[in-house]
Amino acid sequence: AELDREEIDQYIIDINKAIAAVTDLRLILNKDETGFGRRPDYGKKRNCVFAINCDIEPVWRATTDSHHVSWVACISAGATHTRHLMISTRKNLDPAASKTFLPGFAEYFKTKKGYMNADAMVYWVQKILAPYVMDIRNGIGNPEHPFVLIMDRLGAHFDKKVMEEFEKLAPYTIISLPAHSSHLTQPCDGCL
Repeated sequence: AELDREEIDQYIIDINKAIAAVTDLRLILNKDETGFGRRPDYGKKRNCVFAINCDIEPVWRATTDSHHVSWVACISAGATHTRHLMISTRKNLDPAASKTFLPGFAEYFKTKKGYMNADAMVYWVQKILAPYVMDIRNGIGNPEHPFVLIMDRLGAHFDKKVMEEFEKLAPYTIISLPAHSSHLTQPCDGCL
């Protein structure tokens, strides 16, 4: 209900215009993040500490979710995907996780809260997006082939340092999702 019809119409126009220049569907990309908290009900349930017959209002205890993990995925219109990125608050990947499929599945990056920030986004562009795009471009024999990246409007995605990294991969088009997008306008959301 909060989607703006004009914004969606412009989004569709932007996509149609951008993909007209792309001859390889593997270079039409959609990136999104999702998260896993230590407490899946965090923000949904609140614990209240109070004393019966006390004049003081109840205190709602809501400690921070300090073990959040973000998963960054990027899929293409050609049914391929980039390497994944896991973001967590830990300095290194948990030793137990190091013995699972995760090291072969995803890169790992630490942020203070386990969420995407500008430094994590720079890392994603340098270590994941750039090698993927360059590999496709080299494979089709066109090092200047444009790519299209569809992603939400998170401020970290458009930080100055991030945009400098995108410029190294030019030509490209970034298409921002309309505000309040769901799986209807966010293809990767449906996948995740």
